[in-house]
Amino acid sequence: PLVVPIRSLHDHKPLPGVHVGDIGPKMGFNAVDNGFVNFDHVRVPRFNLLQRYINVDRDGTVTRPQNIDPRVTYSTMVFVRAGIVNNMGKELAKAVTIAARYAAVRRQFGDSNDANSNQETQILNYPIVQYRLIPLIAKTYAMLAMSHEFYKQYQICKDEMEGGDFSKLKEIHAVSCGLKKWCTDTTIYGVDTCRHLCGGHGFSEFSGLNSSFSNLYPNIIWEGDNFVLAQQTARYILKSAHSFLESVANGSNIRSPNGNDPTNDVFNRYPNNFDSVKFYPWTQKSSSEIASNPTILIELLAYRFSSIAFDLTDRHYSKGQDFNDLLVPVQTLSTVYSEYMVCYYFYLHLKKLPNTIEHNRIRDPLYLMFSITALTFLTRDKGELLSSAHQSSGITPKFVNSLESELINSLSKARSIAVLLVDSLGIPDSKLNSSLGISDGYVYEDYVSRALENPLNNDTFGAQTRSRWFKDYIGPVLNGGSKL
Repeated sequence: PLVVPIRSLHDHKPLPGVHVGDIGPKMGFNAVDNGFVNFDHVRVPRFNLLQRYINVDRDGTVTRPQNIDPRVTYSTMVFVRAGIVNNMGKELAKAVTIAARYAAVRRQFGDSNDANSNQETQILNYPIVQYRLIPLIAKTYAMLAMSHEFYKQYQICKDEMEGGDFSKLKEIHAVSCGLKKWCTDTTIYGVDTCRHLCGGHGFSEFSGLNSSFSNLYPNIIWEGDNFVLAQQTARYILKSAHSFLESVANGSNIRSPNGNDPTNDVFNRYPNNFDSVKFYPWTQKSSSEIASNPTILIELLAYRFSSIAFDLTDRHYSKGQDFNDLLVPVQTLSTVYSEYMVCYYFYLHLKKLPNTIEHNRIRDPLYLMFSITALTFLTRDKGELLSSAHQSSGITPKFVNSLESELINSLSKARSIAVLLVDSLGIPDSKLNSSLGISDGYVYEDYVSRALENPLNNDTFGAQTRSRWFKDYIGPVLNGGSKL
């Protein structure tokens, strides 16, 4: 990388040959002055080259240290994407806090189960609201836990690279691409869902959701367009699956030391010849046992990912389909891989909870969030799980439908603690900046108070404006003086 001088340090004017300016208004993120720059025969001093992993001699010769992988620059992108992943969890936390609190305050229609009730029903009690909102609360916890564990893995990878070991870089880069796509998609569309859940008030600026939505939206484009990132993730998976199959054909399996290669760990558990798998952990288990067992849920996610990965590997390497002809199904591959990694890291984080009285109180709610996250992934597109199922797996339409029933049951269980879950995120009102999500529950009082601060609602500017408009436009129409 180069540090390119743009403006003079004396008068801040652009340097000779540099044409720079602002790109103009955007959909959101207008507090940042994104700009354009054009260079016309601009010489960058050799001193400005950051020569950690590359060197340019005075005669122009470019050299690299022999023990440095050229893809070391991926590390910077991984770091930035790890930051995006963490930030998305914090932003989704704000949105679900607003939506959950408002859904507990807002009442609409009578209780069909209680004809004698003189109160309307909290909208949070409606199953369709729970189905849209509570999985987002669960994904918030998943995202925050996952981002914490993923950053730890990045730090391990970085430390090993300092010693010349770049073996983890490929996988950590592929995972970062997939997680950046999943987290930004989930958060942006999650914020929009929260806005819809708040009804008409959700589209008021006082909801605190609209500016958040517009400012977050660019995340699906910068640091890699999400559709392109999915292709990078999928390329790594297909190459890894192909290498795994070649190693098996040569009589050896790829074993990852200390479980530090979750991709090949899955391939080892569920190889291409699925009929050779002697035991599937979800067979002979009831749907309720599966839903309450994190290990089995992770294995189902791993099985789905492995099956889709080997199918596309066969189409690409054995049947000769060009990668460009697989761009649609590789989007699915990236998604199921990322969903597996989210739950993999989430569960890794949960297992580290200390065995204390304080932590035991939160253990069950957190594991419920894990279960809801995993079941949401598995039933998001039931066709994915069914189409990836092999005859010996026991995965049938009845099996998949039972998982969906368990998801709905889990959402009902989570209803009673939904507000507690978002309150536990500890986001102050000053950061929410929302009438609908205000912590004291006085939603409408705060909303009206903010509305009355509008200059149009006061007795000076507002009254003068209305008087002028009545005199010039409304009055003539009412009194027949206008030809409109």
